Amino acid sequence: MSTQPRQPHELNHVRIFDEGAVKSRLNDLTAIFVSELATEEMRKINDKAKRQFKTPPVCDWSLQQMVDKYEEQAQKEAQKVLEQERLFYVDSISENIKRTLTQIAKQLRFMVWSVDENEKPYKLQIIVEKAMKPDYRGNWDFCDTQYVGEHDFERLRQIGLVSARLDEFRDYAPYFNEDLKKLWSDAHDLAHLETVRKGEI
Repeated sequence: MSTQPRQPHELNHVRIFDEGAVKSRLNDLTAIFVSELATEEMRKINDKAKRQFKTPPVCDWSLQQMVDKYEEQAQKEAQKVLEQERLFYVDSISENIKRTLTQIAKQLRFMVWSVDENEKPYKLQIIVEKAMKPDYRGNWDFCDTQYVGEHDFERLRQIGLVSARLDEFRDYAPYFNEDLKKLWSDAHDLAHLETVRKGEI
């Protein structure tokens, strides 16, 4: 196994974001880096001895000694490789992400903005109020109900469905380029509606 970052065509979401796959990848890379760091240290010791015209010492470090000495640094190097792979992968699918985020933002913009009687645009709020509803036994009781506009429950449901699509890209967001960061931020701003309780509006 190489310590070089894998290329985008070798990667998918599971390989670089799934908890189990990530743990396995980091463990494998850490073991290789421990070996490489120990080998490099031994080479330096041998080179120094040769420059001083001395017999190179026998390096009989045990595996545990190498792990104890180099594991922390090796783990940092392994994490760098994983982060580079994530950057490579997200960059390789950035055009698809851009198209999807643009579509989500367009849909949300249409759904969350409205105009008042004076044709002035305003962003919808989620309105919460008490309503009488039956429970599973048929007994009626007060409970919270939510809607937007004039008791538009369906519109709120649609906004929720479109907003939920943003979760598809949550793992990728830290690796977005500047254009995608702006699209991501704009879409999230649109998806966030202020919640107010009726009577406090």
